Amino acid sequence: IVITTGQIAKTNTEKELLQVFSKLTAHIVLDHNLMNLNHEVHSQRSAEFWSTFATIASAVAMEFANIQYGTNFNAGDVVLAGLSSAAISDAIIRSSGSNFNSEQEQQATYLGTEYLKVLESRAGFEYLPDKEYNIYISSILSLTAWQEYHWNNYDRSMVYMDRVFKLGIANEEDYLLKAKLTRTMSNTPESNLEALQLINTALAMNDFDFVEALAEKGLILIRLGEVSQAREVFVEYKTAVSGMPEIPPGRDATWANRMLIKCDQLMMKR
Repeated sequence: IVITTGQIAKTNTEKELLQVFSKLTAHIVLDHNLMNLNHEVHSQRSAEFWSTFATIASAVAMEFANIQYGTNFNAGDVVLAGLSSAAISDAIIRSSGSNFNSEQEQQATYLGTEYLKVLESRAGFEYLPDKEYNIYISSILSLTAWQEYHWNNYDRSMVYMDRVFKLGIANEEDYLLKAKLTRTMSNTPESNLEALQLINTALAMNDFDFVEALAEKGLILIRLGEVSQAREVFVEYKTAVSGMPEIPPGRDATWANRMLIKCDQLMMKR
């Protein structure tokens, strides 16, 4: 059975998650995976089939090596790992007989529903409260939100972030992402002030040391017309990245210098 973090993130209740699992289990019981897999292996695409499996094996081995021998991971690493696993999961789904046709989907939906009826009829069975369930999957919601952000699906990313914030358990990375989304999706005085407040909250959290927040704060301050403050933030950012072995993509000291020049130009116009 293959289930992705994206599928889990789309569920709002434990019942919805069990519906997904029940349907996937039904596909196995009905031999849909085996039938589709046999068809794939013996089709004209057999070479592509085995090539995909080789690719998956290589990707998994590389990910394992990175985790086994790596030293430091930051928010960017987490997102990259998530994107890699998403690509691997997609390849597995397409090459493990999980590409079901409409008739198979209908059969699995019916049988999965019957499974749930039996489960719900058991004495003492009850689902987790919705809030408790969402707390359990909150890390998946955050990861999926970052993935959607990097795929430029800002509306979807904000939906997942709103769910995390509604739970009242947002961490520093959640505040950073919501600030980035707020700045990206709107450019009004109100939205920029909201984004600034989110960034300041992230920076105030004890365990937060991502310089990316400084870059984001500088960009927001420029929008708000607080250019001198923005310049101070970019100076701090440049100092921070200068001593970093791993620099956020596209946000190195050269980028910081360009932002400082921009601030100087804006101040000269006043």
